[in-house]
Amino acid sequence: MPSPTISSSNAAAVKKWNSTVMTDHLRGALLEPLMGTSEDAIIQVLPEPELSSTGDEFTFHYRPALDRTTGVDGSDVLRGKEQDLTLYTDKVTIDERANAISIRNFDISQKRTVVNLKDQQFKALQDWLIERNHLKMMQQLLSTSTGRVRARALYGSSDANWNATEATAKANVDAINDLLTVEMLVLAKQKAQLEGSSKMRPANVSRSEDAPVESFVFLGHPYAVRRLTKDPEWRNAEYFSEVASNKRHGGAFYKGTIEGVSVYEMPESNMLEASAGAGSITIAHGLLLGAQAACVGYGMDPEFRPDNDDYDRIQNLGVISLQGEKKTVFNGEDFGIVHVYSAY
Repeated sequence: MPSPTISSSNAAAVKKWNSTVMTDHLRGALLEPLMGTSEDAIIQVLPEPELSSTGDEFTFHYRPALDRTTGVDGSDVLRGKEQDLTLYTDKVTIDERANAISIRNFDISQKRTVVNLKDQQFKALQDWLIERNHLKMMQQLLSTSTGRVRARALYGSSDANWNATEATAKANVDAINDLLTVEMLVLAKQKAQLEGSSKMRPANVSRSEDAPVESFVFLGHPYAVRRLTKDPEWRNAEYFSEVASNKRHGGAFYKGTIEGVSVYEMPESNMLEASAGAGSITIAHGLLLGAQAACVGYGMDPEFRPDNDDYDRIQNLGVISLQGEKKTVFNGEDFGIVHVYSAY
């Protein structure tokens, strides 16, 4: 008697495939909570400029506060004691950012799978744009080609490790004394608040409408943050619930807030610098961020455009955006970033 089993190779076999598509994790989405149109945002989204052509630059300004020790009281004469209005400027360059996906022999390809190919085509480009924007912004935030001054950099656990030559300063970070600690975060925060020609401001990082929460934000590589969470001071604060999950700081990469600094892991390979530390150790480049640390400008919101061919047998989809990113540098120094280098 023949077996009732129908093998997978039998012509009558029904092959049912799952339509679920697994996708890579999007790191780019981690910066989204830091963006906003307010001047209190860490990454400020600038108003759309008037563009005459692709590649145009538009200027944004910073007005430093007047010296509070100046001015007069009572009957003192003001004439001759006026202050000049000072405006520092920086520019963002907007250019095209684009990519496209092609599906050839679309009709038969779609019949061969229950996955909606057009839907996946759109989602893949959407994911690419998020990741691309993230990459460009992180490159700006990590850049030290401009804005590098002593008031905006901490190399290890001591400010004495500073050197005007960047490679020399990094080589002072050693594997024993310069692991990331709460004290290093405090030193970086003190630089932000007390040093530089312009003092850094904490950002509004609230995700709730009930009340604003002002905090500096630290982005650290997971290897460095792991050392931070082993610091006895961190663990002691955690025990007393100072370092605790907060509804305003949700997410798997949020580690806690301590001393007014909200700490996030940022799994970025370019935050590690191989052979840069003492004895050629790899060191981690962390970022203490305040309000208006960077800005992003859009000349045109992203558009998805089909461009099919060969009687629609080839289905093409592209995404085009006009935008640009820039970390803010005023008067020759980083405006909202303290670069923190540590061992791990």
